[in-house]
Amino acid sequence: MTSSAFSDRPLKKVILFDVDGTLTPARQAVSRETIDVLRALRKKAVIGVVGGSNFVKISEQLSVHGFPVVEEFDYTFAENGLTAYKLGKPLPSQSFIQFLGEERYKRLVNFILHYIADLDIPIKRGTFVEFRNGMVNVSPMGRNATIEERNEYEIYDKQHGIRTAFVEALKEKFPDYGLTFSIGGQISFDVFPNGWDKTFCLQHVQDEGFEEIHFFGDKTYKGGNDYEIYSDPRTIGHSVTSPQDTVRILKELFPNVLVRHWLTLVIQPTLLPCEWGECKARLNSWKALQEHLRAHCYQGHLWESHDCKIQKCAGRKHGTLQDLQLHVDLSHLSRVHLPCPIQGCNQIFGRHFQVAPHFESNHAELLDTAVEISSSIFRPLRSPKRPTVHKPPEYPLDVTPSFWALEPDSITRTQRTYRAPTSSQSSRKWSRMDAQDTEDEHKEGDQPFEDLPVLDTIYLPEVNEFAVRRKPPETTDGQLSRPQPVIYPLIPEQVPPLSMGYVAFADRFEQLEVADLIDGSGVWPADREQSESPSDK
Repeated sequence: MTSSAFSDRPLKKVILFDVDGTLTPARQAVSRETIDVLRALRKKAVIGVVGGSNFVKISEQLSVHGFPVVEEFDYTFAENGLTAYKLGKPLPSQSFIQFLGEERYKRLVNFILHYIADLDIPIKRGTFVEFRNGMVNVSPMGRNATIEERNEYEIYDKQHGIRTAFVEALKEKFPDYGLTFSIGGQISFDVFPNGWDKTFCLQHVQDEGFEEIHFFGDKTYKGGNDYEIYSDPRTIGHSVTSPQDTVRILKELFPNVLVRHWLTLVIQPTLLPCEWGECKARLNSWKALQEHLRAHCYQGHLWESHDCKIQKCAGRKHGTLQDLQLHVDLSHLSRVHLPCPIQGCNQIFGRHFQVAPHFESNHAELLDTAVEISSSIFRPLRSPKRPTVHKPPEYPLDVTPSFWALEPDSITRTQRTYRAPTSSQSSRKWSRMDAQDTEDEHKEGDQPFEDLPVLDTIYLPEVNEFAVRRKPPETTDGQLSRPQPVIYPLIPEQVPPLSMGYVAFADRFEQLEVADLIDGSGVWPADREQSESPSDK
């Protein structure tokens, strides 16, 4: 009987996958098509990944599209299962150092480094020995090589057998260490205790009550790191050559499962807009919108933020990534109306889980047939629309002048005749300053100002020329309240120029000091003796 943790899976099978060369190209990320097929398969069966790399490297390759690797797979086995996770929770692990001992480990690493130092190969990079929790990874050229260098070395290694000769030398040098040397990937091989190969992970799944254990790998030949688990009697092995080959075999083994998956990608007659923050992407299906929003959630999780940024959302604050994703599914995605994707069917669903029963009752003939998503049976599929990027205006070829063209101040004004104030007017001015406010403002004898003459525009000269005035300099940041930057380094003070007689005076002053006639105190020696003589007496 299958474990209660997987009681909802119709197929009592577990399918395990190698990483490099099986799910992904060597040291590269998994493709969207592969992830979609694995997600469809996981709805019906239990899936897991078994890699020789450590958990960090496996996460880099499989934690894409916004989902951690422990959420994409039911089992995650890093370092052949020595670091293991089941449904996101860690399982007991083992240590290579505890098994081998520190002294033996040092002798092993010293021999490896001496052997690599004597190798004459075209390329050598960094990280020749990488210690992991349950094994040691050895690379004759170094793991810091680029993808192009890895591809070139793989061809070179197949021609000259560098790794094969290296493994034979280690077996001859350390026959009593109880170690297995397994060639894997493009540029390296693994060193681990006997029995700690990829079959080590089977102890975590063999007692779960699965009817079948499938394994997909590319290094299934003898000496490859997939050979032991591929040839183990407890597994059903599948040898593949690439991720595309893996997808092809999965579609052949589980055709109905994958067809049902594609049918649940309900095609929208109109594009679904993403309302997360300022994102303007538009998606073509409910599933695409769900993955898109989950990617937003995961990006926020990387910055330790679990706030829902969908417009007009009342429940923004959440404690964990899982709570935020559950909120998005229940509060936002559940409100998306879904039409039936079959041509001619006008049924519309208020909840996405209503689609499957509709197909079983109305389109059951399609569930057991291999129907491509591009078939004419379905409505036309719309591609996701990205935000339109408007082309900025072209930069003008002519240089914009940095001055303004203004008309000159050529308007003439009538000048008034200046009158000198009389003595009576001046005295009256000062007396009025001391007067009370109640006094009459206009006294007898006051002379009011004359009105300005009316300007006659007929006789104004015509303006035919422009005066050029420089535009005032603009501030760099537009904020004058900020202190202006200090010039650094500071401008040194200029030494004042010497007068014509200064050099002669300085020479003479130095001679007087040498003769002890002056000491720089400003008092002549003779005067000092006179001032000091009374005190001496």
